[in-house]
Amino acid sequence: MALDDVLAQVSELLEGDKITGRQAGLIIFVWMGAVALFGLISYIVVFIIIGF
Repeated sequence: MALDDVLAQVSELLEGDKITGRQAGLIIFVWMGAVALFGLISYIVVFIIIGF
């Protein structure tokens, strides 16, 4: 599968025309996980490595 095919499928999914509750929950779960991971990495860099 080419990258543009994957991006087209993701774009079609995010438009929300045919999205199910399970898909919406999965999108929110992945988004919140990414935000939490970013926060954890930021915490480690700022407070542990730099030492503020």
